[in-house]
Amino acid sequence: MFNQVTLVGRTGSDIEVRTTNAGKRIGNFSIATEERSGGNTYTEWHRVAVYNEGLIKLMERHVGKGSQILITGQIRNNEWEKDGVKQRSYEIAMSGNAELKFLDTKKPANAPDTEAEPGSEG
Repeated sequence: MFNQVTLVGRTGSDIEVRTTNAGKRIGNFSIATEERSGGNTYTEWHRVAVYNEGLIKLMERHVGKGSQILITGQIRNNEWEKDGVKQRSYEIAMSGNAELKFLDTKKPANAPDTEAEPGSEG
């Protein structure tokens, strides 16, 4: 079985990073994709969770709201119960084998003005 999705779109926000109790960083952002059909344009928003520390660091430095990117990941289904009603949401999970390509760059407002020196760990 194979679960992989590829999306090309624009980010709806800078990546938001939180740290778990175990010290692992997880990044979240949204990406909008568009489909044109019969003269109409349909926009679909996708929630993305980034579990790969290297990708989180790249996104913090080089991706901001409105950046056009290509991502690959896996579709994950999250289920929970709230007030006795089952809830469900889907997200794109970017983990170890996920891919990120910059199709343009909009540096986040909180990113440093200068790039790291070549060979530095930034």
